[in-house]
Order: sequence, then structure tokens, then C-alpha cells
Amino acid sequence: MRTTYEYVPKTSVPVFKQLLNRLSAILTKAEAYVTEKKFEPTVLLNARLYTLICFP
Repeated sequence: MRTTYEYVPKTSVPVFKQLLNRLSAILTKAEAYVTEKKFEPTVLLNARLYTLICFP
């Protein structure tokens, strides 16, 4: 008899793959933006984006 825990990887792995693909696309766009604007990538990485997300 199979338990619920045996099905978790089968259902969660595709979701994580999709999320990681989206994150990869976001990072690619950020890299292109940094290259276009000609500034250090650490500036973007260290930016405080919390206020932009929570308080538009």
C-alpha cells in the first residue's frame, strides 16, 4: 500500500521546475537590464525591493 508521501515528489517536482524556470527568466531579464544600464549587478542585488513590492 502506498502512502501519501510517495506521491509528493511526483506532484511537487513539476511545480518547482516551473518556478525555477520563471526565476531563471527573471534573472536573465535583470542581467540584460544591468548590462544595458551599465552598472554593477551588486547594486541591483542589494536593492531594497521590499518597499516596492509591498507599498506600490
